[in-house]
Amino acid sequence: AEKEDSFRGLLFPPDNYAASENLSGELRFTWTPSLSGRIQIARDKGFAVLVLDEAIRGASFRGRVLEPGRYFWRVIPDPPYNAAFLYARDPSLDEPPLPSHSLVVVPALAPPELELPQGSFTGYVEDELVAVLPRGRDMRFSWKAGLEADYYLFRLYGSGTPGQDGIAPNEADDGPAEAASDEDVSPVIPGEQEPGFRRLLETHVVEGEYFDLSFDVYEEGRYHWSVQPVVEEHEGALRQRGDAEFSSFTLRTSRSVVLEYPPEDFEISWADVMRGAGEFRWSLFGNVSRSRFSLARNQRPRSGRTLISINNPRSSFAMPQLAPGDYYWTIEATGDDGIDVSAEEAARFTVVPSPPLPAARGLSPENNYVFGARELRGRSTISFAWNRVAGANAYIFTLYQLRSNGTRRRVRDSGPLSRTSYILGDLAALDRGTFVWQVEAVYRMNDNSIGRRGLLAERRFTLDASS
Repeated sequence: AEKEDSFRGLLFPPDNYAASENLSGELRFTWTPSLSGRIQIARDKGFAVLVLDEAIRGASFRGRVLEPGRYFWRVIPDPPYNAAFLYARDPSLDEPPLPSHSLVVVPALAPPELELPQGSFTGYVEDELVAVLPRGRDMRFSWKAGLEADYYLFRLYGSGTPGQDGIAPNEADDGPAEAASDEDVSPVIPGEQEPGFRRLLETHVVEGEYFDLSFDVYEEGRYHWSVQPVVEEHEGALRQRGDAEFSSFTLRTSRSVVLEYPPEDFEISWADVMRGAGEFRWSLFGNVSRSRFSLARNQRPRSGRTLISINNPRSSFAMPQLAPGDYYWTIEATGDDGIDVSAEEAARFTVVPSPPLPAARGLSPENNYVFGARELRGRSTISFAWNRVAGANAYIFTLYQLRSNGTRRRVRDSGPLSRTSYILGDLAALDRGTFVWQVEAVYRMNDNSIGRRGLLAERRFTLDASS
C-alpha cells in the first residue's frame, strides 16, 4: 500500500501532449520510479507499429525526431521491479495493460518571410544586397508575421573575426525589445554553425513584425540577421520554435556618387578623345531625384567656372571634344530620399596632346622674296598660300616685322583659318623692311579651341620701294 501511494507512473509528456516536429528530438520522456527496462513509441495504441524500442535505465529518456502525426509511448520495466506498480489499476481486468500516453507531433512553424532591411537605400548591386544607412538613423528589419507565432527571436551576426566586423554585444544591446534568456534561445542556431558567423547582438524577443536597430557603433561590412518564430507553451502543448530564417546584407554608411571613369589622375590621349573612345561614367547605390554633371579646368567644378554643365545626365555618356590639358569633373546629386549624395571629391584627368602636325609645304611667295617699287606700284595686297596638311582642319597665319636688333614685332595674327591662303591688305600701313610670315597647321575643336598644334613653316620677304 505504501508503494501504491507513492506511485506516479508516466510523468512527461502527459497524455495528449502536442510537440513541434523540429523540437520533438528535444523531448525528455520521464517517469517514476527510476528503473531499467524498455521505452516504446508506436503509431497505434496497441503498439503493433513501433517507431522506437530501446533499452532504458533511470527515470528519463531523450526522444528522437518524429514526423508529424499521433504517437503513443510507454515504459516496460524489467524485474525485480513490480510491473503492477506501472499498471493502470482497473479491478475489472484480469491482466491490467501497461499505461501509455498519447503524443501529437505537429508540423514545425513556418519560418517568417524576411523583407529587405530598410535604410536610406536598400537594393542589389552586382547580385549583392547593399543597405545604406547614414549615421544617426536606425535600420528597420521587418518580416511577414505568421498567424500562429506568439513572438519572434531576432539575432544579428557579423562575418570575419572579432574586432573586424562589429562590436561586443553589450555595446549594441540598446534596442527597444527585451533581451531573451538562454532558455528562450534554441540550443542549435544554424547561423552560428556556419564558418565566419559571429553573433554581435544578444537575442531579442520581438512581439511585432519589425525591429529597429541603431548601427552607429557598427562598421561598414557584411552582416547577417535571423528571425525565428515561437509559440509559447500552454496546457497540453510544448512551446514551438520554427526554423530561423536568415538573410545577409552589406552595410554602407554613405552612398555618395562614385566617379568611375575617368578616375582620379587618369590620362587619355587627345587622339582617343577625338575618335570617341572617351566617356564619363558614374554610379550610385539607389535612385536620384536630380543630378548635375560639371566639367572645369579648375579644381572646384561645383563652384568655379565650368566648361560644360549638364542637368540630370545619364550614368554614362560620351566625352566631348576636349583640347589637351588638365580637367576636373564631378556629379552633384540628391537621392530620392532628399539626402545629398554628391561625389565627395572632383576627379582630375589629363588629355595628353598628340605629336604636332607636320609643317605646311608649298609656301608662296618663296623665301626672301623682295617686293620692290615695281611690285608695290598700284598693289594694295599680298597673297600668301600653302598646301593642305593631313590631319589639319585649320591654319594660323602670323606676320612679324624684324627689328634692327633682330627681335620680332607681331603685326598680324589671323586666328584659325579653314582655307590654305591669306591676303594681307593695307600695305600702306606697313613700314618698309624685312618681315617673317608663318603658317601653323592645327586641328580646331568644335568650341574653336585648338586640339592639336602643328610645326611652324616660315618664310621671309622684304618691302623695298626704293629698289
